[in-house]
Amino acid sequence: MKESIKTTNSSSTICWAIWGCRNDVIFNELKTNSIMQVIFRGAFWLRFWAPLQRDEQAKAILSAISKKLEIIALDISNKGRKHLYSLF
Repeated sequence: MKESIKTTNSSSTICWAIWGCRNDVIFNELKTNSIMQVIFRGAFWLRFWAPLQRDEQAKAILSAISKKLEIIALDISNKGRKHLYSLF
């Protein structure tokens, strides 16, 4: 049961982040610079929603997922930059 809650919260958060960035582009005429902006927005909402959970384990899990998501995004970003720099 807890696995489905983690998955539902995480996937809902990413969908919410995509929807928010989409609305920014469509209605506010803002440009989304990269997928990293969407990922970090999703991580922000996961971290925001974590303390609102009743179950302490759910709070810890959502917070951990948020941190891991940010670390993965930064790792992808850094490796991409190193790769681009190595081309020159």
